[in-house]
Amino acid sequence: QVALARDEFEGLVKRFPDNEYSLKAREKIRQCLVYQAEYELYVGIFYYRTKRYKPALNRFTFLIENFPDTGQYREALEYIAKCKVKLAEAKK
Repeated sequence: QVALARDEFEGLVKRFPDNEYSLKAREKIRQCLVYQAEYELYVGIFYYRTKRYKPALNRFTFLIENFPDTGQYREALEYIAKCKVKLAEAKK
């Protein structure tokens, strides 16, 4: 749902870049990105807490690659490091 909303707002900005509503649409795009990043972080933490470190690592990596400027970057990096430690321990 959030991705669809973001696509619609991005389409509005492309079609009418100088329109007064484009500024509001840009704000909404930012909110959508933050919401998506929060969701990825939430799911990644769930996987981490349930000791599913590989899927958690994938979620955190996806967040870093796709939502770098949303405020969850630092926490995702911390969890990436934790996941790597846990995965290395499991190999031993």
